This record gives sequence, structure tokens and C-alpha cells, in this order.
Amino acid sequence: MALIDSLLKLIALRGADALIVESDGVPFLLKGSDELPLKMPPLDAEVVTAMLAATSRTDGAPRATYESDSERFEVVIASARGGHRLTFRPGMGRPAPSGTTEMPRIQPPLAQASGHLAELLDRAAKMGASDVFFSTSAPACARVSGALRALDTTPASEADLLSVVSPGMSEAEREAFEQHGSADVGLSAAGARYRVNLFKQNGGLAAAFRPINTRVPTLLDLHLPTSFHELTAHRHGLVLMAGTAGSGKSTTLVSLVEHLNRNSDKHIVTLEDPIEYVYAPRRCLIHQREVGRHVSSFQAGLRAALRESPDVILLGEMRDRETIAAALTAAETGHLVLSTIHSASAAMAIDRIIDVFSEHQQTQVRYQLANVLRAIVTQTMLPSPKPPGRVVAFERVNVTAAVSTKIRENRTHQIETEIQRGRAEGMVPFELSLADLAKQRLLSSEVAAGASRDPSFFAQLLREA
Repeated sequence: MALIDSLLKLIALRGADALIVESDGVPFLLKGSDELPLKMPPLDAEVVTAMLAATSRTDGAPRATYESDSERFEVVIASARGGHRLTFRPGMGRPAPSGTTEMPRIQPPLAQASGHLAELLDRAAKMGASDVFFSTSAPACARVSGALRALDTTPASEADLLSVVSPGMSEAEREAFEQHGSADVGLSAAGARYRVNLFKQNGGLAAAFRPINTRVPTLLDLHLPTSFHELTAHRHGLVLMAGTAGSGKSTTLVSLVEHLNRNSDKHIVTLEDPIEYVYAPRRCLIHQREVGRHVSSFQAGLRAALRESPDVILLGEMRDRETIAAALTAAETGHLVLSTIHSASAAMAIDRIIDVFSEHQQTQVRYQLANVLRAIVTQTMLPSPKPPGRVVAFERVNVTAAVSTKIRENRTHQIETEIQRGRAEGMVPFELSLADLAKQRLLSSEVAAGASRDPSFFAQLLREA
């Protein structure tokens, strides 16, 4: 049952001991002796009765079990409010595959990592680190405000790294690691969640941990304009977040999906590698699928999504020709597709999409892209003198008739001119974003000027302040 599965994920994410639902009451998490109500409406008695029906029990028995995709839960059944009160507690292991004997339970990643690596992760979190690096050939370090800072004086052991990461890896991730030398893994423990890349390197093993907030950030949290919400108002088409690795483009997409979740009634399917944020049930129906666990590839997930009747598809990354072709088809067939692409500007993002196709296909793809593309936001993360020490500068391109014509006619090098002309239509040149951040003292003038693509235009905007 999708609602139960979504709520049960919050137990691990928030380090709770149990989830409690009852008829006509707001569900809450139990953490020690504290009750933590969830921010959602009360559950109708019929919904709780349906949850009860989804458990495996003998009629009249006070205890039952419930199996999610990755965990088996004990369910304690009691009467409450003239209906039912269900207490879900983890700890019964993973559900056994159909037709097999029960598999031994694999402990949640980091749950038992109370040793040195866990202490270093905790220390890095208190420092506000955006990344934590462990290696068997170098001491651990953390990225704080864009700069690396030492966490330890000795390298990690291979056994320590594997004891933390390996339990959270699926069979597909293990195979990818053995075949390709690296694997992306989503890990959670005691209220902290990480996106981890485990990789082989010349000196042995290494891992890059990226902490993920359990609270989905808003645009205001990210110092981005609320006008970005307009990007989700399109009924269909393609909206891209572009930028280099670590520019915050995925986090911006997450905030847009959460805006939809709070303000619209839509069916959203996400395809992620791996799943980072887990959305709480609000107004939207959100199904999150992880590449390697729930679907074999982005391309396969997109093909399946066309049969799952979504209004919005969040695609983690436009990474290859097959995925890009499937995304364009999805955008053409009445879906709003939100995705990311590695690129330093809107023009480069468009050229990269077209260039992955063979020469004889490129004209058709230009026409297709000109018809479905709605907007491109390009982001860059820069060091800030204010907490949390980094801030996003951006460029926004709305695909107007003029921009669409330039895509179709292979004149993407002229899009920069359209951004300058289109400020009244909501376009934002990169230099304008830099100047606004400098005016708010979120960026120093020196850093902003150094990041500018057009220093004279930036200086002009700064003088107009």
C-alpha cells in the first residue's frame, strides 16, 4: 500500500522507533518517549481500516506483520477512537523473495557504525560540510564552504568503508561496482541521509558522502526567487536545470516538486539514481523509483512512466541518447518532464542534447526540442561570507518564440542576446543574479566579478544598484 510505504520510510529518515496511525488521527512517529506528529491531515477511519487489511494476521490477533519493498514490520493492533490504532515497528528483517526461504536481515547502513567513521561523519555534519571523503590512501576530509578541511590524520581501512557502505547496496549496485569500479548508493541512519559514491582507485577504495537534509528545502532556503515556481505551471514540456556537478541543480528540482506536492493535486513519478529526498504524503501522489532497485535504467523507467499516467516526471539526469530521446517523447505526449543536465550554460545544454544524436537525426531533434523545451535554469555554486557558506548564482532562459526559432535554426550561440532582451519576459542574465547576490552581501563583489562571464555588464549592473 503506497501510503503506508511512504510513511514507513520516515522511521529511518528521522531515526524514530515506530510509526503510529489511528482512525481520524494525525499519524505520528515515536522516538523514545517523544511523539512527533507528521505534517499531514488526519487519516479517515476507512483509510486505517484499509491499512489493517494490508497486514498479514490471523483474524482477531493483536499482532501482525507488514512488508514494504525493503523491510518487514511488526504491527501491534489496538482499538482507538471507535476504530483502530496500528503501531508499526521495524526490526523483522527484509521480506523474503517469492519462492525462497527467508533471507537474514541486513542491518540498515550506518545503524551499527558507531565507530570511527560514524564519529567523523557526525563531526562533518556539525561543521556544515557539503561533502565528506574517505579513502584508504589518504586521510578523511570534508568540504566546508567549498574548501577541503582535514577530519583525520590516518586513512580509513577498506574493511571500515565496506562495513558502512556495503550493507546498503542492492545486488545491481554490487554488480555495477564490480564491473565498472564505482556505484552510487543511498544510505540513511539515525536521522541522517547520504548519497554515496563508492569507487576503486589507485590506492584502494574511496567514498564520497554527500549529506542530504531530511527536510525538503524551499526556494527561499536556497536564496532562489519564488518566481521559479512558474516553472512547474506548464502542463507539458521539458524544464531543465543545468550546471556542473555540485551546483545544486538537483536540490532546486526537489524544492519545485515539493511546491507541487503542497499546492497541486497531481501524480508525480520520479526516476532517481539514487533516491535522495523522500517526499511526505501531502496533496500529490508521488511514486519514487530508484535506478538499479526499482527499474533497470532511466530509459526503461521513462518508457514505463508513459503507461503509469503521471502528470509530472522527475528525471534525475539527461545522461545518454536513449534517455534524452525518451524524455523528449514524454514531453511531447502531454507530460511535464523536470530534469538536470551537466552544462555550464543554456546554449551549451541545448548543443549537448543535440550532439548526442547522429548527424542525420539532429535536424529532427532540433525541431523536437524547439517545440517541447519550456525553460533552462543554469546554476553555479559560489562561496558566500554568510551561513551556510555557499550560495547559488543562476541564469534563467524562458523558451520564447525567438529562442525556439534559434534552436530550430541551429543558432544557439545567439541565445545569450535573447536573455538580455527578455528580462521583461522573466529571463535572468547570469550577471544580474550575481549583482543581486552582491547587493544582498551574500557574495563579495570580488567573487561575483570573478564568476561573471561579462565583467563590464556586471560592473554596469552593480553601479545601477
